[in-house]
Amino acid sequence: MAKFLGTSVTALRPAWPDDLAEVRVEGRTRLLPADRVEALTAAAPPRGVRLLSAHDPYLQTGDRDLLLPDKARQKEVWRALGRPGVLLADVEIAGTWRARTVGRRLEVTVTPFAAPEGRIRGGVEAEAARLAEARGAADVRVAWARA
Repeated sequence: MAKFLGTSVTALRPAWPDDLAEVRVEGRTRLLPADRVEALTAAAPPRGVRLLSAHDPYLQTGDRDLLLPDKARQKEVWRALGRPGVLLADVEIAGTWRARTVGRRLEVTVTPFAAPEGRIRGGVEAEAARLAEARGAADVRVAWARA
């Protein structure tokens, strides 16, 4: 945390909470407020499909190996220039996406990492429609590219 904030551990120590509990995630130790541990362990796995923008806070974490273990896929998602958005299916990064406006239509191209099942395709269609509405597009078209 000190590195993230650009300070020293000594300077941060007085502000650091003392009620943190250690939890293990994929073999790594992380800290969590002690009163939230039960909620974490009792939580049902998230379900659903989302199109996250390239700059979504979920993707800004330093735990890229946890979010996407495949190193080659990490290079596709976290490119130095021209980063794509990601297709999030349940809790997994399942592909990338890009959008462009053609006239009054939004064209969303999705590149899945594996053949998507029907519910994922339906979820992407719904997400693309919301994205088109937010961008003021009159129409939306989803294209599926090959990985």
